[in-house]
Amino acid sequence: MLVLFSGLVSMLAFAAAPVGSMAPDFTIKDQYDHDVQLSSLRGKPVLLIYGDRLGSDYMGAWASAVRKSAVSDSVNVVRIANLRAVPGLMHSYVKRQFAKADPQGKPNSPVLLDWDAHLGKIYGFTEDLTNVYLIDEKGILRYTAYGKGTTEETGRLIERISNLGPAQ
Repeated sequence: MLVLFSGLVSMLAFAAAPVGSMAPDFTIKDQYDHDVQLSSLRGKPVLLIYGDRLGSDYMGAWASAVRKSAVSDSVNVVRIANLRAVPGLMHSYVKRQFAKADPQGKPNSPVLLDWDAHLGKIYGFTEDLTNVYLIDEKGILRYTAYGKGTTEETGRLIERISNLGPAQ
């Protein structure tokens, strides 16, 4: 009975953060070794766009839809790569791939590197798809979704961002 109870406690410890609760804070490094702390971004809504190897194929669709919408200036977009599947001996190589310049020679925008999938565990994560987490200006998790970034999916996200309204 004790084993069952401790197993249940372990599972609950990794349960997804519920919508309407304070978003779990974190500090994680980007590809340039800069620490980024979620709570330091308060004051403006934050959209976490999170994907693993296959899910990263759809991150651009979600980010592009927000960038092209009327809500683009009202939200901080933070991309996060779930790199749990990358063997330790490949970490430095993979990190350099994120740090390469874009086709115009400019540094790529920061991507947070989640080597142990810690954020996926605390926020809940659906593999092989992009996951999005919308956090309001006060740090409350307001919306979560996952998918391929279809027009319907991104439309719901943009509507939720626009419904947050200005900071109270």
